[in-house]
Amino acid sequence: MSVPTHPASTRPRRSLAVGVFAITVALAGCASANSQGVPSGAVPTAAASALASAATATQTPASATPSFAASPAPTPAPSLALLWEKGGPTPSQPETWQPAIDPVSGSVWVAASFDNVFWIFSPEGKYLESWGTPGSGDGQLSLSIHEQNPTPRGSIAFVADGGFYVADSGNLRIQQFDKDRHYVRQFGGFGHTDGKFTRPLQVVTDGKTVYVTDDDQMNLQAFDMAGKHLRTLPWTYGGIAFDKSGRIVTTNGGGVAPTDLAVFIIDPLTGQALATYPLPPLGRVAFGPAVDRTGDIFLTIYPDFDTAPSAPGTGVELGPTGKVIRTWTTDAVETFAVAPDGKAIYYGGGWPYIRKYALPTP
Repeated sequence: MSVPTHPASTRPRRSLAVGVFAITVALAGCASANSQGVPSGAVPTAAASALASAATATQTPASATPSFAASPAPTPAPSLALLWEKGGPTPSQPETWQPAIDPVSGSVWVAASFDNVFWIFSPEGKYLESWGTPGSGDGQLSLSIHEQNPTPRGSIAFVADGGFYVADSGNLRIQQFDKDRHYVRQFGGFGHTDGKFTRPLQVVTDGKTVYVTDDDQMNLQAFDMAGKHLRTLPWTYGGIAFDKSGRIVTTNGGGVAPTDLAVFIIDPLTGQALATYPLPPLGRVAFGPAVDRTGDIFLTIYPDFDTAPSAPGTGVELGPTGKVIRTWTTDAVETFAVAPDGKAIYYGGGWPYIRKYALPTP
């Protein structure tokens, strides 16, 4: 079974409403250029084409797919309890993006995208410092997509020792920094071949491999930790994370019918969909996912942005086998990080600060 794709015409695009907590946004684009979801020219190797074919043939284990009748979504919880709301220096535009947690210090990083820096906070909400230098040189950052209406970005992926990779989207590359934040190397650059990007969106790592989603080429590229290209896989729409077994967790994310929204568990070597977890039919767009250390999967579902651009979303937590554990209503935005213990969630997006909420008790 392959992860389903959907037409480019259904791809939601970001529309900021300054001062409004609910924001129309797409964590990633969605396009389908052929039946395998692989855009023409994006996966030029025979091996990558074979991966797409293998993904098409994969069958989802029946035992891994919970039914809505067996696992109904609970009634949405009251609004989450706000623990703190903090910002850094006054940004040029009120836009944060994609919180991430340093595994060594526990500090929370969030991109102030249009200033091309990361704000760093303690778990208690104290602003500690900003890091990053705007520009296009080695170690410098451009954390927005340069379009007529620039799009904020700033994905960061930490490794166990506190080193990290940054999706330097405006410069069409990935940059690596060590635990002391010193520049190590870069890889990528503009292009439509393996190892190149046209719109790098999200970077994640399991400590052995670095994965990068490309919003325009609609592929997921894997690199070793030194930036050598390993393989290119088809990719649909949603963000990606890793479960406890090292498999990729993603969604079919945007513009689909509410009853078609699902989480997919993907083999990181072959691109095969190993399991499918249907989501409660609460909207047409799913953002995330994030996975805590117990293996629970978190995401946010929003209504159709075209018809209800400011409608609140629903936060959802699934167990490792796809059972809905809890839901909550949220006016927050689509980029978030979950505390490792699963007790709190950090939201960033179309405001000049980051928020930390306590998650409800299951």
